[in-house]
Amino acid sequence: MRLESKSPCSPTVTLESNWLRHQTFSWQWSGGWYYGTVKGKPVKVREAPGGLEYDSPVGQKLEPELREYFRLDEDVATIHETLAHDDPVMASLLKPFANLRILRQDPWECLLAFICSQTNSIDSTATRLDRLAGAYQEPVAMDGVPLRVLPSAERIVEKGKPKLHGAKLGLKRADTIWQVANDVVSKKLELESLAHRSHTEARERLMRYPQIADKIADCVCLFSLNHGGAFPIDRHTGNALKEHYGRAEGKAGLRKWAQGHFGPNAGYASQVLFLSDLG
Repeated sequence: MRLESKSPCSPTVTLESNWLRHQTFSWQWSGGWYYGTVKGKPVKVREAPGGLEYDSPVGQKLEPELREYFRLDEDVATIHETLAHDDPVMASLLKPFANLRILRQDPWECLLAFICSQTNSIDSTATRLDRLAGAYQEPVAMDGVPLRVLPSAERIVEKGKPKLHGAKLGLKRADTIWQVANDVVSKKLELESLAHRSHTEARERLMRYPQIADKIADCVCLFSLNHGGAFPIDRHTGNALKEHYGRAEGKAGLRKWAQGHFGPNAGYASQVLFLSDLG
């Protein structure tokens, strides 16, 4: 089955550029396909002329979710043209990443994954997420490829805090996840509603929790809450800003400059800068 896209979409660039998962930790490459889940449903995807090819046990019922997840109705070419306008540095950096897209993930799954990613390598994050998924359900696979299905907030609360601690997530991550899960279930935290607030409001709401600092909050805002102006900063982004733009302020200063310079599409710029520093 195929999905048309307004502009080319490359799963390789979007899901796993330079073999580093920079937006999501849930997809695996096997036999020419990327295997993962969208809204908890197994699916495999690959690039195809004019869009994506996919297959899933639920068939075409998954099409609306896939279109939203990969933002296939978004005109990425125009976003890139806007970023490159009057900015020869960004114009040059964008060339290898012409088919990059910012994903629109499930907010709960995105938040869960990035809490587990704190101070972790990609491999360590994947290991912790596998433990978390395995603690709550039997293994799930498609074409023999194991898939990572993360537990819902409701399931975490239902099974109790000891089970969550049994996943051995380290660094009190389980305590943070437990607090967030309870707030989601009780509706003290309505993640979907944060997409309709300003980026500043959404970011500050997420950062009320321990272990959700600025980078994690900005990643969740960018990769799941539709805040295109969010600008996550880490070592790679900071290196690229210094090398290409001569910026050397602290994180708050870099974020302010980048959001002013790149405007509402700062999130795309952040990913291009991040990936460019990987070489």
